[in-house]
Amino acid sequence: MIDFIASDWRKRGSEGHPIEVCGIDLNESRLRNAEQHVRSAHDLIAARFEHRDLARSGFEQADAAFDYGLLCGVLEIIEPDAFEDFVKEVARVVRRGLFIEDLAEKTPGGYPREDLPTYFEALGFRVLRDHWVLQEPYQDQGTLDPMELWPALKVRILFLER
Repeated sequence: MIDFIASDWRKRGSEGHPIEVCGIDLNESRLRNAEQHVRSAHDLIAARFEHRDLARSGFEQADAAFDYGLLCGVLEIIEPDAFEDFVKEVARVVRRGLFIEDLAEKTPGGYPREDLPTYFEALGFRVLRDHWVLQEPYQDQGTLDPMELWPALKVRILFLER
């Protein structure tokens, strides 16, 4: 992700302006992994990571604190009674755009939402892209025979902007 941001940063003529990438996760082991492996080759692109249960506590950041947001594997696990408040909180802190990767199939503890774009459209976002992909489980050794793990998963990809 940092490499993508750096590439876009150069293309837009923004090189020379500092960028901070903030990762927030409920899972402490994922944060430790990110702190160990996420690096930028650019001195002006910094990454920081926070441990927080956003569905319960919300963001501490100010309104429009982030230009862009990236939600991968997040929305499908938000309980139905907390979902609308969570989406409103995301919309409050994200100023320009969102990339969402959301599991689109019912799984234990998962809540796929067919009407996902409408929640964000009601909060001022417009859908640039909305499509489905089939995704196989990934291992360090590469993609293995899915019959040994589980079948491919149906995933929804959304690009939204204000």
